[in-house]
Amino acid sequence: MARTDKDLQPGAATPLFALTALIFSFAVASRFDVLTAELPADVHTALLWAAGPLLLVTGYYESRIDHGSSDFPLWMQIQSRSLKWALTLGATYLVILLVQTLDWEFGPVDPSPPLEWPPEARAAWFAMFTFGMFFANYIATTEILIPILRVLAWPARRLPAPLAVLLMLSLGFGLTHLALSLGGDSETSLVARARSLLADPTGGAILTVALATVPALLAPLLGLLRRPDSGPKSTNPSASAER
Repeated sequence: MARTDKDLQPGAATPLFALTALIFSFAVASRFDVLTAELPADVHTALLWAAGPLLLVTGYYESRIDHGSSDFPLWMQIQSRSLKWALTLGATYLVILLVQTLDWEFGPVDPSPPLEWPPEARAAWFAMFTFGMFFANYIATTEILIPILRVLAWPARRLPAPLAVLLMLSLGFGLTHLALSLGGDSETSLVARARSLLADPTGGAILTVALATVPALLAPLLGLLRRPDSGPKSTNPSASAER
């Protein structure tokens, strides 16, 4: 049966969002150079390849959620804490990855601390410009990322949920492949490793599929996607807050 419009409660996909947020929390932390050096290359490759599919599946379910009154701005409408963390940390990871890969600088706003600092100070600096800027990143996510994800999810919302999830996973992998292909002459170790996964799909591919598909399958398999209760809906966003 095809899905139509807003048919999920704010807390319906909490397990999916929570696991996705956990994966993206680790992904953000992995960009701190001390941890980057310690993790196997396959882990970094898998996180990069899985980020797109995870974001698109999360965006698909977000587009189906009835957030309540539309009289409030989107950042106030979304009451699911796990959804906020999932999308915001996903966007944060991609921005950090882009900044580090292209070696961009935004004046004093740079998540990469000076190498000459002691480890504790460098860790604090990195945390401040990633997790510490959560609210600012969340506002940017609601203004930029979520509208884009809703557009991409629109065709999938006309399909049964299993087909929709499969479509979003495929689209996520496809867009990641396109982004890597358009990387030009960028040959950082991460980009080069991610490209090589297509020619030599060994351990990194298994981890990539696991990271991308386990959260996507979790909510449907556990039967945790519920339709909203029938009856009058509250116009107060706080009334639908995730508990």
